[in-house]
Amino acid sequence: MFNKKENKVENLSTNEWFWVEKNKRLFLQASILLEKQFKHGFFTKTEENHGPEVLYSCLNKTSSIHLLQQVHSSTIIKASESTNLKRLSGDALISDNSNQSLWAYSADCIPILIADKSTLKVGSCHAGWKGLANNIIYKLINKFIKLGSIKEDIIIALGPAISQRNYEFELNLAIKATSILYPDIDYSTTKNTHIIEKLIYDKIINFSEEKGFVFLDIRNFATKQIQESGLDLDQVSVCPLCTFKESKFFNSWRRQGERVVQWNGILSP
Repeated sequence: MFNKKENKVENLSTNEWFWVEKNKRLFLQASILLEKQFKHGFFTKTEENHGPEVLYSCLNKTSSIHLLQQVHSSTIIKASESTNLKRLSGDALISDNSNQSLWAYSADCIPILIADKSTLKVGSCHAGWKGLANNIIYKLINKFIKLGSIKEDIIIALGPAISQRNYEFELNLAIKATSILYPDIDYSTTKNTHIIEKLIYDKIINFSEEKGFVFLDIRNFATKQIQESGLDLDQVSVCPLCTFKESKFFNSWRRQGERVVQWNGILSP
């Protein structure tokens, strides 16, 4: 999967994602952020015993460190309010000063890094199905706008996460979780078959052989939420790597059944 000589992910139709080695540490970068000179990294499981207090040197050795006690919520917090010494509970951070490194950890959930090309504000986010069901991405984008961003200047990278084919999910729970995407549907009167057809059409679910279960695509779920927020798809880059499948690089809750993570971070200029 990793071709060190060419310094890129193989089998990719575009050059949107690259492997980088710095300070003897291997991590992924997204071109959508790199082209605008936002320093960032999606790290692998080889760094699971090293937190941001070690990894931040790959972004900037003098930056302040900001992270959260993640709780699968849609709570968004200003970076200065939550540090490595005092973690608040939440799942998304937004920079409110320069030279802040913002961090999130994940296993199968989606690690998200977001930036504004004009204001240079950045954000980090942890988005599993619970956060997505609570509209965390929509709320995060709106928070950027309230702080002076315009939608056209926002760019987003969705890092390695579990793929649909490896994420079996209870059907009724999938319908309930994704209802946020279809506010015009009256779920109390609409038959599930209509909702299921819509979810399949939007490529958010696929049926499993197990009765009452589906395969949920949280990346398409997230992308749909980004579109519903008013952004275009060319403002988003989705890493194709699956945390469940790529056991060489990533920890996976579904595969391992234990609390193991990998880190991702972004630096505010």
